[in-house]
Amino acid sequence: MALTAQDYDMMTLVEGDAPLGGMLRQHYWLPAIPADKLEADGRPYRVRLVGRNYVIFRNTDGVVGILDELCPHRRASLALGQNRENGLTCIYHGWKFDVDGNLVDAPNVETNREAFCKSVKLNRYKAVERGGIIWVWLGTGAVPHFPALPFVDLPADQRSVTSVECPTNYLQGVEASMDTTHVSFLHQSVVELGGNT
Repeated sequence: MALTAQDYDMMTLVEGDAPLGGMLRQHYWLPAIPADKLEADGRPYRVRLVGRNYVIFRNTDGVVGILDELCPHRRASLALGQNRENGLTCIYHGWKFDVDGNLVDAPNVETNREAFCKSVKLNRYKAVERGGIIWVWLGTGAVPHFPALPFVDLPADQRSVTSVECPTNYLQGVEASMDTTHVSFLHQSVVELGGNT
């Protein structure tokens, strides 16, 4: 039975208010970035997960923060910001956010700065570091327990973590990797070279 365009969209679209995107954000821990890419006070990274952009960083104390990507002031990307002294500072006006999304400084606000800072908060998301990977939960409400995944408890010398950006929908990647006729036809050059797919 052939899928209709509407069926395919229902199974694959994650952007905006698509049902699948909401379900994935609410019910699953998602791998975001290899843990060794995040250094304390190192550069922040923009990550795109389930159709939305986030900024992820490790603060001075080694705590990982994942926030909505854009500064609420002028919508500048916080991935371009400076990560130091336990906060991520926006390059536009110097607004500084901690790993919990709290605005801790706004240098361009001259009066009632402390009260103003308490009135601004970015969405923050739960992050855990397991098996050399930063996993994030992007839902709302009670945070689910991190699942028992056997490979995350292996010693570091018995696992390898890498990341590859694939400009494709998750379902297409899963289907293509399991479809042996697809691999032998489209990726024939890899098969001929004796490569692994």
